[in-house]
Amino acid sequence: MIFKARATLILVAAILAVTAVAYLPGIRGPFLFDDWASLPVLGENGPIHDIGSFLRYVTSGTADPTGRPIALASFVLNARDWPAAPLPFKVTNLAIHLLNVLLLGQFLTLLGRRYELRHRLTHTAAWLAAAMWALHPFLVSTVLYVVQREAMLVSTFALVALIAWLTARNAFAKQGRYAAAWLYVGGGGATLLAIMCKANGVVIPLLAMVIDITLPAMPHPVAQRYTWHRRIALVVPSALLLAALAWLAISAFGEPPLLVRGWSIDQRLITEPAILFDYLARLWLLKPAAGTFFHDQLVPVNSLFDPWYAWIAPLVWIATLCAAIALRRRAPSVAVAILFFGAGQVLESTSVPLELYFEHRNYLPAALMFWPLSLAILTSRYRWLRLGLPAVLLSGLFLLTRSQAMLWGDELTQATVWADQQLGSPRAQANAAQAEFSRGLLRAARQRIDRASLRFPAEPQIAINLIDIHCATGGVSTSDLTFAARAFATAPRDPGALLTRWFQSRIEDLSRRPCTGLDDTALDSLVEAMARNERATSLPGRRQDIAHLRGTIALRSGDAAKAQGMFAQALAEEPTAKVALNEAALLGNAGYPARGLQHLELLETLPVEPGPSPSDGMAWIHAQILRRDRYWPREIEHLRDALTQQARDQDSAVPSHE
Repeated sequence: MIFKARATLILVAAILAVTAVAYLPGIRGPFLFDDWASLPVLGENGPIHDIGSFLRYVTSGTADPTGRPIALASFVLNARDWPAAPLPFKVTNLAIHLLNVLLLGQFLTLLGRRYELRHRLTHTAAWLAAAMWALHPFLVSTVLYVVQREAMLVSTFALVALIAWLTARNAFAKQGRYAAAWLYVGGGGATLLAIMCKANGVVIPLLAMVIDITLPAMPHPVAQRYTWHRRIALVVPSALLLAALAWLAISAFGEPPLLVRGWSIDQRLITEPAILFDYLARLWLLKPAAGTFFHDQLVPVNSLFDPWYAWIAPLVWIATLCAAIALRRRAPSVAVAILFFGAGQVLESTSVPLELYFEHRNYLPAALMFWPLSLAILTSRYRWLRLGLPAVLLSGLFLLTRSQAMLWGDELTQATVWADQQLGSPRAQANAAQAEFSRGLLRAARQRIDRASLRFPAEPQIAINLIDIHCATGGVSTSDLTFAARAFATAPRDPGALLTRWFQSRIEDLSRRPCTGLDDTALDSLVEAMARNERATSLPGRRQDIAHLRGTIALRSGDAAKAQGMFAQALAEEPTAKVALNEAALLGNAGYPARGLQHLELLETLPVEPGPSPSDGMAWIHAQILRRDRYWPREIEHLRDALTQQARDQDSAVPSHE
């Protein structure tokens, strides 16, 4: 027994060590894409230096109703302010991945015991499957993409919950005393923690239920008690989730495309089954498993029969899931892998209007994918197959993953390889041009962005990079401004905060690095073009952004009256202390403290929108913390005092700026 335990420890240590070595080249890579949108919140209101600032930060999330506070808290382990270095974040991501490997191996061991497999086969198959999952190259884009720690932490707590549920099920079968505690405290508690990392933690009861239907039935005397608890802990939450998703689909039936996406929920529901097969092809290495996050070139289907073959993938998926249920007793390991994958995708690949394709959605659903293969290999009659094939498979996966990790550790090579692989992705082309530009490869960056502008005439991200690169390589022409204005006005989707952030940075840059052909008038005309796009002005927040930008440009041009008027228009769209403080501070910094004070007074006269209610989840908790700390009143008082003192100093000086 001691020898077997040592052998298992050595095996597990080897798996973890090899996985770490495979990933090491990638941990020195940069922040990417959504990292820049999510992580700067760490320093948005100054360093996180005490319990008050920590609570304000971890409750500030808006990605889903839970706010993802545990995921946000985990980022504080790596930095308490912004900017920060990416290395600690990526090391932590790798550590979480290794922890998940341990949890997966333990879970598969318990699952094998529930299937009554031989002891040695149970352990070996569990850790072989965990090793294949750990070393799979398709997961590299989850592990080394910092913000996808959210998906990884969900998997951590999901595996803990599933281990607790299996333990509870076994305790029910043996009529143990703590069965209910394992089920509700262990499994339920871990599920709640998973949801606090990301909303797709709600699929955990469904994952447990699909596993449960493949397990051998309990003896009748004890089955009744377990069945009652199973209905409460698994069936009811799963039914509520599926009903909610069905309601979303039915309520959106026949609706026009979403402004922010460019496609309808109907189109998404028909498109996703084919995407799921693409995920499977990459997991089984039938297609290159290189992971990226640029898939904006994907075109959704229009209907079940446009194109004519669109109906095939949904039908095949329905048949596959039905076959898995029918074969769950004869081939339980295969059935559970299929059902687990499907259940794991049910939230992010159905009626919730998320982007169509992301690799990280497979991190948890693929956890059981290679267990049937491991069992098949280890029960083969051929000894050479049992010994040789695992070594070949793991060696191949190691090399592929290390190759991908090396790519993730080299920003320029990564960006250009992705752009060459995905010529139809505007994001990939813009990202590659940015990488070349930041490395001083100005000619290559200009050539790439010029080619992209011909191919993507209505893509704002191409337009803004074209202006940036042309500014650095001679200046912006009238045709460049015309192209950008047309892209801003005709973009098929709401560009979100992308344009707002770019305009703000470009306005600031004009003071430090003037650009030939790009002045305040040109910027104002581009903002006007953005305002003509109905998709960009359909929401109060976007209209607020546009008015704010006009005010900022006017302020830079010295037209304080126009700036104050535009800021007043922006504040009226969504009156908040945060917006008022920002704009009043801009007026003060530009030398107009009296106008800044008037802007603060304007906030008090505007109708205050009702704050978040308890049904809004974390947003309500965040609002309560701010109210308790008198955060915004104190900030307003502080700025008002500063502006008042500035105005007094101006009054004592001659001439006055005002």
